[in-house]
Amino acid sequence: MNRFKLLSHSVTGGRRLSAGAGSLCCCPILFNHVISVRVPVLNEAKMQAIRKQRGFTLVELMIVVTITAILLKLAVPAFQDVIRNNKVQTAANSLASAISAARSEAVKRGTYVSICPTTNNTSCTNSSTAWAGGWMVFVDSGATSDTDDTTTPTVGTVLLSGTTAPNLTTTETNSKSFLRFSSRGALTGARNFTVKPSTCSTGFTFYIVNVLAAGRPGVTTSKC
Repeated sequence: MNRFKLLSHSVTGGRRLSAGAGSLCCCPILFNHVISVRVPVLNEAKMQAIRKQRGFTLVELMIVVTITAILLKLAVPAFQDVIRNNKVQTAANSLASAISAARSEAVKRGTYVSICPTTNNTSCTNSSTAWAGGWMVFVDSGATSDTDDTTTPTVGTVLLSGTTAPNLTTTETNSKSFLRFSSRGALTGARNFTVKPSTCSTGFTFYIVNVLAAGRPGVTTSKC
């Protein structure tokens, strides 16, 4: 419980105090009220608590800032690597899924189904390096035989389309601008795609989509 010193002066009846010998007043003062002043007396425990309630010193603050900066310098590049790798992996898996879907549709429909790069989902882009801009799966009426992989595809019903993330390059390594599946789900030969970051620095991971002549795709990794 707090201890207090109570200072109280009480003068009633409008009495005046005049300056006199030893008086602290130099003029008459009229006291008509009781004046009470409570002065808290702090014990040693409270003084210790007040002393402990301090903030950081400048040296402590600079140490925290320095440690935080070091941790960020180590963490940010690693985080960027994870994001970049996930984008490339997602693009490769998406392309592999589209190729697998094209093969399944060819078998199901009993006709030729092709997949090619496109920018408008209505016509093929005649380039083996344009796959990163988008692709589409469609019924192809342009083939003349199961061994025909040179006749330009004729786009019929578009069955599926998709795009990849920006800042990636996707290339068909055999310089083919389309894949054509026969009604048996086969290709005329094996095909390979590389999916890379646009800037593939040494040590970066990129993905390879391998498509067997039987039409089944698979995904492997390699380093730039």
